[in-house]
Amino acid sequence: MLGAIIGDIVGSVYEFNNHRAKDFDSFFHPKSFFTDDTICTAAVADALVRHVDPAIALREWGRRYWENGGWGMRFAQWLGSDDEGPYNSYGNGAGMRVSPAGFLARTLDEAIRLSDHVTEVTHNHPEGMKGAAATAAAIFMARSGRSAALIRKDIADIFGYDLSKSVDEIRPTYRYNERSQDTVPQALTCALEATDFEDAIRNAISIGGDSDTIAAIAGGVAEAMFGIPEGIARTAWQKLPEDVQAIMTELYSTAENRNQHPEVANITVVEGNILHQTDCDGLVNSANKNLRAGSGVCGAIHSAAGPELEDVSSQLAPLPLGGAVATPGFRLAQRRVIHTRGPKYLHDLEPARHLAMAMTNTLLVADREKLSRIAVPAISMGVYAYPPKEAVPILYGTAKSVLPRLHYLREIRFVMMSKQLTDIFDIAMGEFKETPRAN
Repeated sequence: MLGAIIGDIVGSVYEFNNHRAKDFDSFFHPKSFFTDDTICTAAVADALVRHVDPAIALREWGRRYWENGGWGMRFAQWLGSDDEGPYNSYGNGAGMRVSPAGFLARTLDEAIRLSDHVTEVTHNHPEGMKGAAATAAAIFMARSGRSAALIRKDIADIFGYDLSKSVDEIRPTYRYNERSQDTVPQALTCALEATDFEDAIRNAISIGGDSDTIAAIAGGVAEAMFGIPEGIARTAWQKLPEDVQAIMTELYSTAENRNQHPEVANITVVEGNILHQTDCDGLVNSANKNLRAGSGVCGAIHSAAGPELEDVSSQLAPLPLGGAVATPGFRLAQRRVIHTRGPKYLHDLEPARHLAMAMTNTLLVADREKLSRIAVPAISMGVYAYPPKEAVPILYGTAKSVLPRLHYLREIRFVMMSKQLTDIFDIAMGEFKETPRAN
């Protein structure tokens, strides 16, 4: 991520004043600065680390640094809107901001999935999606120790880019444009042909064009390939505001945790009492709108936790349908309780969508709390009357689709109170193994 930001800073003074050579004297020009490319990269890191909707994160960061300028006209219009969806962009902005996905990914498939997740909110044109995915994939491949020659071949094979030209061949005829398909291949070449990190950035500046964005794309890949020299990293760090420094620190910490635990969370199912899962550090409560003690699992959890749980949880009410929040466990063996509100099958509209939302938000909140193992009850299948044969595939399928985005969870344990329910889970898990479902 810092490599991409360094590329942005170095290229900031050359975007509209191209320097078509590698011999510019000062690596950091005295007037260099971070641009919208850095802010968007920080927003993507924030979205992935904190499990925030990428559209919300991009708007939050963009508006915070609105006066920083540099926003493309269409993206600026999107930033200013509260609810506008993706606008079919094939611009290079998706590629320049996607490096956090490449650094967090544990597999090539994850790199592409994470890239798609943060890209589709704006750049949902096939070329925009491809440019971001190719950048994230190249970063993952470089982190995995793959040679530049193999990365070049694999990116060409997977994404169909022509990476046959050298930097010297690109430079004479390359002209400014902001299209992903005419920017990402050139930027990747600048990194893959380099001898070290600085050389990659100098390659990127030397071909001209959209210099800060090309250097940002190349910089992310070059960081994964070579690392960043300490002096260059220190100079760039000092040019950044504290909130960008903070999210970078959090991203690298999260990436290190994922590297130490490369396996995705394990989904299991057991028959038993959810209160007896004392090896779990998180417990999921099938909560009501007011977050007060109820019947069934909800009542049992509140009773075991003590009155303090309701005192705290009720202050977080009302809980929206499909939402989830965390509280301390108080007298429970588990340190945190994740309260989630599933749908009433015969009462709430779109019960399947809201059950999937409840499962998704439960996992993201648990992961945000850095829990390693959580016990999950039969959400909505008790007094809310959701038929288990319909509910179980939704819960399991949703959990499976969210796995690539999780950083800290190691086990998602569904705890069922009867063998009949565990059998339904076993059938659903078997069907998903036979027919994998895309995220």
